[in-house]
Amino acid sequence: MAASPYATAADMRTRSRIDRQVGAPMALFLLSLAIYLTTLTQVHTFDALSYVTSVERKPWTEVFHPHHLAYGPLGVVALPVGRTLGYTGCKDCGVPAEKFSNAEKNNFDYVAKWANAKF
Repeated sequence: MAASPYATAADMRTRSRIDRQVGAPMALFLLSLAIYLTTLTQVHTFDALSYVTSVERKPWTEVFHPHHLAYGPLGVVALPVGRTLGYTGCKDCGVPAEKFSNAEKNNFDYVAKWANAKF
């Protein structure tokens, strides 16, 4: 028995219900993805850098963090995949000294400006 080339009313209702069930979550996902991609951070905090170096340097049993339970294990899984794709690891993980060469002077200037404005 060959399938009918014409869709029945029941087929159309089922397809419409499936389209509605998939449409809203897909739209929400795409909206969330668009917001995420347009607000990527350009400043990486100490926490993020310390987690990355922990994944590279510590055994997998030591990468669990009480506030970021999935971050360490996900990094442990992603690191071998990255190495397979060409990631070579951290060459110079420290922050270069020239990034902070003026930090002490800036701190004193900030405190002096605050003190002059306050007193």
